[in-house]
Amino acid sequence: MVQILVVENDFSNRDVLCRLLADEGYQVQGVDNGQQALALITTSADSLVVLLDYFMPAPGGHDIMITVLADPSLRQRHAILLMSASPQTLPDDARALIAQLNGQVLTKPFKISALLQAVAAAVQRLSSI
Repeated sequence: MVQILVVENDFSNRDVLCRLLADEGYQVQGVDNGQQALALITTSADSLVVLLDYFMPAPGGHDIMITVLADPSLRQRHAILLMSASPQTLPDDARALIAQLNGQVLTKPFKISALLQAVAAAVQRLSSI
């Protein structure tokens, strides 16, 4: 089973994303920091589509992507959708990480249709593994 993990330190953004995705029928969990995210990512038996805020208190999105990339089982089991209000300012190494993870960058504020399409594609990809 594929679940959605929303990693967003802003309560309002996290709440809206969780509600939107739950209304679409997904099983969703939201966390507000990287430590909680890493705990779930590393222990979840289920595949996760991780909506990951890049700019968060430590560990941030960059560190989480490094952890997932370093572990082949995590890299195969989970999909990363990186969220940023200013994707044009993402460091080159962050862009390289998301590319190596076969992930995608989502620009805040989201177009709901684009967000749902990205999540659906990630869920389908993980479901076929």
